[in-house]
Amino acid sequence: MKQEQRETVPLIPKGMELRGILQGYEEAICQIAWSPDGKMIASPSLDGTIRVWDAESGKESMVLTGHQGAVYSAAWSPNGQRLASGSEDKTLRIWDVKTGETIFVLDEHKGPVYSVAWSPKGQGLASGSADKTIKLWKINKRTKQQICEYIGHSNAIYCLAWSPDGALLASGAEEPDNMLRLWDVKTSDVPRILNGHTCGIFSVVWSPDGRVLASGGGETDQRIMVWKRDSELPENILEGHTGKIWSLSFSADGRLLASKSHDSTVRLWRTDTWQEAARLQEPSSLTDLAFNPVLPVLATPGEYDQNIHIWDLKYDLILNSSELAEPVYYQNAKVIMIGDTESLQSLLTAENMVKPVDKLHIWSFEMKEEYSKDSPQEIREILFRELSGDPNYQLDHRMELNGAALILMVLKTPVEKNQFDGIQLWIRTIAQAQNRQSNLTKVLKKFLIVIKKTTDRNSTSDEYIRKTKEKMRFDGFFEIDPEKTERLKKLSNAICESIAWNALPRTTSTKIFQQIQEFVLNEKKDGRLLSTTEDLFRIFCKTYPDIQDNELKSKFDTSIFYLQNHDLVRFLYEKHFILFQPEVFRGYASSIINAAAQDPEKMGSIAEEKTLNGIFSIPEKLKISNKSIEKLILYPVIEELLFHELVFKEPTGDGAYFVFPSQFGRDLEKKALIIKGRSTIFRFRGALQNIYTTLVVRLANTKLFLTERTDMGQNAVIYNDRDGGACGIHLQKKKWEGELTLFYAKDTSPVTRFLFEEFIFRHLKRHGVSKIKRLFVCQHCGSTIQKDWAEGRLSRGYDQIECGKCGESVSLSLPKEQLKKMLIQIARMDEYADKAREYESLEETLRRKEENKEFDVFFSYNHKDQAAVIKIGKELKKWGILPWIDLWYILPGQSWQKEIEKQIKNSKVVVVFIGPNGLGRWQDKEYMAFMRKSVECGGRVIPVMLPDFSKKPELPSSFLEEFEWVDFRKIEVEYDPLKQLIRGIEGK
Repeated sequence: MKQEQRETVPLIPKGMELRGILQGYEEAICQIAWSPDGKMIASPSLDGTIRVWDAESGKESMVLTGHQGAVYSAAWSPNGQRLASGSEDKTLRIWDVKTGETIFVLDEHKGPVYSVAWSPKGQGLASGSADKTIKLWKINKRTKQQICEYIGHSNAIYCLAWSPDGALLASGAEEPDNMLRLWDVKTSDVPRILNGHTCGIFSVVWSPDGRVLASGGGETDQRIMVWKRDSELPENILEGHTGKIWSLSFSADGRLLASKSHDSTVRLWRTDTWQEAARLQEPSSLTDLAFNPVLPVLATPGEYDQNIHIWDLKYDLILNSSELAEPVYYQNAKVIMIGDTESLQSLLTAENMVKPVDKLHIWSFEMKEEYSKDSPQEIREILFRELSGDPNYQLDHRMELNGAALILMVLKTPVEKNQFDGIQLWIRTIAQAQNRQSNLTKVLKKFLIVIKKTTDRNSTSDEYIRKTKEKMRFDGFFEIDPEKTERLKKLSNAICESIAWNALPRTTSTKIFQQIQEFVLNEKKDGRLLSTTEDLFRIFCKTYPDIQDNELKSKFDTSIFYLQNHDLVRFLYEKHFILFQPEVFRGYASSIINAAAQDPEKMGSIAEEKTLNGIFSIPEKLKISNKSIEKLILYPVIEELLFHELVFKEPTGDGAYFVFPSQFGRDLEKKALIIKGRSTIFRFRGALQNIYTTLVVRLANTKLFLTERTDMGQNAVIYNDRDGGACGIHLQKKKWEGELTLFYAKDTSPVTRFLFEEFIFRHLKRHGVSKIKRLFVCQHCGSTIQKDWAEGRLSRGYDQIECGKCGESVSLSLPKEQLKKMLIQIARMDEYADKAREYESLEETLRRKEENKEFDVFFSYNHKDQAAVIKIGKELKKWGILPWIDLWYILPGQSWQKEIEKQIKNSKVVVVFIGPNGLGRWQDKEYMAFMRKSVECGGRVIPVMLPDFSKKPELPSSFLEEFEWVDFRKIEVEYDPLKQLIRGIEGK
């Protein structure tokens, strides 16, 4: 078979001509912002300044100074008279562009401000921050006022974009917040959520006519998604980049979409066919790009992100260019199978109606559509996914429903009660998803399939089936007799005809991506479980020797990410391993959760040692017999459970335990406190158990509210605060709605109550719940205060109300003078919870690395500087990075020279420490040995300047002068030496 050859792409495509370069920066540029008339450019920088340029002459007009840290974003007001900027110093500044003076400083954010955007009419300004909030400001000539705060994202907000009519504000945030949010600024503070990305979102932009929205995915996604304004599923998905998408911009006429990626390319996409039209090789890997809002001109970052290239574009040449290879179009329809899926699978495969994608749970129909000579082929494939009805089987059911086109609920007679209960769970989950996503109702269809012999007569089964049909309006009902194939063929045809292809995303890809994915899927079909990425890539190169491409490894890794996005494979251990059967991963996660539910004391926990040694029950078809491979799977499973806040770790005298709040089977012993101490009730809708579980874990991780297993019960938990008080939550599920009651001991302070309540309120908001009611309860008699009365008192400035039953005062809020201080503390609690989640996950990562001796970096140092080096080593371990330090790992009696040689041979990164005592006796030999090794197979040297001395020493080996140093003598707001060292070790 003829192999795909390397695509030859010119450095500068036809239709692009470099007009000029704006230069003068010593630090990287963070953004490129055109003025509304297209005559000026503002460029904020890491150096803390904003430079304003005349785009026509290329001359610098002014430098705006005032921020006390890096400036990440800038936006022009619609009339071009003002400029807004957001900075590392947690402030926004509004500038007068004529004078260069600061008009306002807005300092309400609790974290760096990464994104700012003016509303189209110019009076509204939106800002997104690392504090996970979006603030809306009203800016007049002489006044500024915060008019609204949007809470919903669970991580730092990196991008904002107003629709051209000013009705919607789009926002995206860093991982693990992978959802695009659309805020209706007039009617609601509950956003419409767009699911599709599997990683953080770093760029979002509207088309000039406001009909289309484009968003760019992060490091493990690397795709561009194109959404219609009123859709909740992407219309098109663009594949091609091999790095995270930093920036997107539409041309003024809407015919082109430009994208800038970490892969050092700028790509132009036609918006009629979504085919890649041009590709520009740029040496920069970060920052922004922007089309001129009036002219056919594009501004892109130059070399090292320290200058700006201005390109004149000839659209007709670009749109009609044939420099790039023909694209491949494909669509995937996801069909979820629930219930007795094995019976249906065996019937379908026996009749060759589906082909297996793997040996566990995925099969497919493939249909190819031929177009005319001028149009490429489109591949359509239906992927069948087998899911269990067990509520613990999936980490988040809503994610499985995202993008699903059809659900097959399979019952086999005789129907058992546990099978029926599993179907009931999914009926509830689907109804919640459809209630939340109106577009899902238009796309998603549901079939009820009963596998039943004609001779089978069972009244109990018939009753279960009748109840299931009544609970949900099915789009199809099929009774399948295993001995009669005509009904099976009828079902097969109905499945194919039911797919609403026009409503599902169409992906634009390349032949080489398709070729790599086909190779990986063939390995998957052969039953492989695990492989190193290097081995699999080596096999691919041997299988396809004619493919010559300098970027082949990057494309190979990106193809794995694309397959991972469809849950067909999974990267493990920072892309070192590929797991071909992701169902095994989820099966182990589910089994661990189920094992916690089987705790004899009904305390929802399992010992860490048992977990990591696989001492728990797991379904036979998922069980890995090889213990060493099983352990390779178990560590990342635990890391993921911790990262998703489904569990927290509790140290005890007999070892640590993993505690799952969702799995408690006992009643809380202190039930009286729940009844007597009721204070506030939240009613909300959403994924009730998931929201409750993550809330319990996050509260425990704040370290302000402490709990342990003895203070937890089924859907209830008590926290002790540091001042001696007690707070608690109790969840009651009422059909589709949850009622979360907050309760307190009498000696709990008002400040503690406020922090507890406000933290919970914000947690509910961040989970995008569709409905929240905040009720106030008299702590003295337990009566609920009428909602409109409480709101009326609050609107008139009162912070208390008298209970209508007993006459006692009920607190409604803290005094205003305390409020700002408390909100700062809430932000800190959130930060502590995030760090605790990361640290617990990294703790498991570190344990795995130490057990397997997987060192990230080799430390070369003078032993006289040992104390400072050990301190840095301990700090790195907190971040999951394991350094090899001779003092820690050379045992008495071992040959230290042989051990050092061995570690240098195995290390990809060496840190050379230089302190006040200069180089050690053996340091020169150590790093020279590493340099010889790095020439042969690659590697990095990171010179580090230790603190406690005033000047850089003279070095006998001059090669260290060629490398970028990390300086621990320099600690500033914009320079954290530990973070710089981590970036260097991880290569990011």
